[in-house]
Amino acid sequence: MAQPYIDIYTLTNNRDKKTIESFLSHFTDREAIEDQKEGELMILPDGKNRKNINSDDEYVWTKAISVTNSINIGLANPKNCFTMYLNSNKQDIDLAILTFTQDGKLILGLSIFEYQDDESTIDNYKLAETLRRKIEKDYFGVHSYYGLEASPADNLEEFLAQMIIWKSN
Repeated sequence: MAQPYIDIYTLTNNRDKKTIESFLSHFTDREAIEDQKEGELMILPDGKNRKNINSDDEYVWTKAISVTNSINIGLANPKNCFTMYLNSNKQDIDLAILTFTQDGKLILGLSIFEYQDDESTIDNYKLAETLRRKIEKDYFGVHSYYGLEASPADNLEEFLAQMIIWKSN
């Protein structure tokens, strides 16, 4: 059985190419992830959130083509809302996550395994906290949290609600 992920998120008002490229160059092999010809973006329609989507058919589907193209789509319209999961080049980090929110913000995320390895009883929550603080500081995050198998929020309101749940645990 595959072990669950701890997902670490920070929300920033810096929805710009410089912030995104800095994050990606630190947590991914930027050249290796560029080709996304087989990928598609699931863009949330205006006025919807993931909670009131009943079918994948309700999303606006767009060819990703490349990471650069996908970033440009996210930056072209502050209401474009979608998430990209990209392989990390860091040993302890499985995925780097970019979420363009429907209210013009950007969520930067990382996924790590809950335990250090499949046989371990030593969890990675200390690492999650270290990474949470790092991405919040380095990318001017205004809010951050982590959770087990947590999905990124669609907007600031949802992010704050998820953060309250995190703080109460």
